[in-house]
Amino acid sequence: VNGVPWVPRGVQIVGLVAPQGSLSGKYLAANQHYSPSELGKAASDGADVIRFQVSEFGLDPQNQLYSPAYVQEVESAVQSARSQGLAVIISLQAEPPAGEPTRCPLPDAGAERVWQELAPVYAGDPGVMFELYNEPAVSATALGWQEWLVGGEVTNGAGTCVAVGMQQLIDDIRAAGAN
Repeated sequence: VNGVPWVPRGVQIVGLVAPQGSLSGKYLAANQHYSPSELGKAASDGADVIRFQVSEFGLDPQNQLYSPAYVQEVESAVQSARSQGLAVIISLQAEPPAGEPTRCPLPDAGAERVWQELAPVYAGDPGVMFELYNEPAVSATALGWQEWLVGGEVTNGAGTCVAVGMQQLIDDIRAAGAN
C-alpha cells in the first residue's frame, strides 16, 4: 500500500457462495451466521481483508439462479466490509456449492457477464480485488494453458463447454475502468 509491502491478514466468508434457495449444509449455516458484525469481529481480531466467495450463477443475469436480492446481498456485504476499513476479494465461484452441480472448468460466458456487471461497480475502489474464477481446471499442457488464456471448446467429465479465457475477463474488467 503506497509503496509499502502489504502482507494481508484475512478471513474467507462462504455464507454468500450462492443465493438463499441454493445454499445447503455448512454454507447455509455460514449464511445464517453472517452479518456485518462478523466482519467487525474479524477486523478487531487483526484481519484487514475479507474474501467473499460468490456465485457465478446467482450473479449472471442470464442464469436461472440469478437473483436481484442476491446481487444486493453481495453488494451490501462488500460495502459493509469497505466501510469497516477492510479490503475485499470478490472470488467468483462455479463449484457445486455455488448452486449448480456442474460447471465449465474454465470461465465461460456466464463468468464474463458477471464481471461485466461487477467490474464497473468497483472500478474506482482500489480496496476491492477480483479473483476472476476460483479453481479453474486446466490440463498442464500447452493446449490447456492456451485454453486458460484465450478460451475455446473445453471437454471434461460433465461434457463440453465454451470457455472465454482469462484474458477476455481481464480485457472486460479493464474496459470497465478497473485497474
